[in-house]
Amino acid sequence: MGERREKTASNRAAINSAASLRPQVSIIVPVYNDERYVKRALTSCLRQTLRDIEVICVDDGSSDGSLALLNQAAAEDGRVRVVAQERNGGSHNARLAGVRRARGDLMMFLDADDELTRSACQDAVDEHAADPAAILHFAMRIRGGRGVTDEAVRDLAAWTRPVEGPISGRDVVVRSFVDHDYSFSVCGKAFEREPVQTAFEMLGEMRSDSGEDGLEYFAIAFNAGSYRGIPQKCAYVYHLADGLSEHENLTAQEFERVLRTAKPVEAMRAFLEERGELEEYRDVYEAHRADQLRVALKNWEERVVEADKPACLRRVLETWPREDVIDAVCALGSDAVKQLTAIIGDCEFTPHQMWLQGYADGAKATREEIQASGTYRIGKTVGALPRKLLALRGR
Repeated sequence: MGERREKTASNRAAINSAASLRPQVSIIVPVYNDERYVKRALTSCLRQTLRDIEVICVDDGSSDGSLALLNQAAAEDGRVRVVAQERNGGSHNARLAGVRRARGDLMMFLDADDELTRSACQDAVDEHAADPAAILHFAMRIRGGRGVTDEAVRDLAAWTRPVEGPISGRDVVVRSFVDHDYSFSVCGKAFEREPVQTAFEMLGEMRSDSGEDGLEYFAIAFNAGSYRGIPQKCAYVYHLADGLSEHENLTAQEFERVLRTAKPVEAMRAFLEERGELEEYRDVYEAHRADQLRVALKNWEERVVEADKPACLRRVLETWPREDVIDAVCALGSDAVKQLTAIIGDCEFTPHQMWLQGYADGAKATREEIQASGTYRIGKTVGALPRKLLALRGR
């Protein structure tokens, strides 16, 4: 028994000694009230086949037992470093705190309720050595929980799938945000440290409770210059939340979180304006804005309780540009349009908007046929608002 304790103490000392050296990979784990899952996440890090890593856990003002679990892990393994934030500041600020302290040549992000595959860090190091790129994108395994449909798992798996590349320059941004060839999640990827730290310093501190991944990945890709996908290797296990069905019926108050995705979108615009790059990347900004609005309205259509739908749609109109909202609602079909007109009153729908509505309703009419219809001619008496064409991608 004494011999076993001696051996354990010796192993722990060796781990702690190795942790003092510059690690090959830094793993950033933001934690907020995740005591149910964080031990699983940490275990997936500390059982990596690559030992030369550091795990930077940022406790974002948790009120449960998360911080105690992190401190225990740090006491047992010197590769774990704990940063305790005094107040909850949101996921972005927690990641920023971790990024600032990272020392590894490569960097990975892990949410506290997910896992890394056992060889994730070694695969990242090996792939970077064989064919370097500032962003290495690996496959992601999706695991559903109670109330999660097979369709939801398939959709998320498709969205997170890497494109092999390589991609360079401005196309690293465009292929993700405009062409939608690969996802903008910061998870499931390995990054060279410098572009990540540069990107996060450019963004600075910002409270955001939703949609921060898009802004963070945009800033990283803006600075990175090179991307390579490795679809044949899986680095990340994404757990679709257990009890997801409990959140299917959103109240007006709960829907406010969905609306907060508008803040990172406008932060993207500010980021580009500050650097004189808005015109160069306007297609990226407008595509991302349209995508996030569509996500908000799909949540409104499918998840908000009926009694709160009018109030929530008013909030969408207050949060996003009115003309964009009308376009996006038309793309949901006539039922959604009826709810919109009950709020804003009768207004002319442009031929494009009527085509969008018909397309959503399964109509085969062309824009010219719709324009010739009696409904369109009656609406012609009201002045038309300018519209931008939405890209219909069948998503």
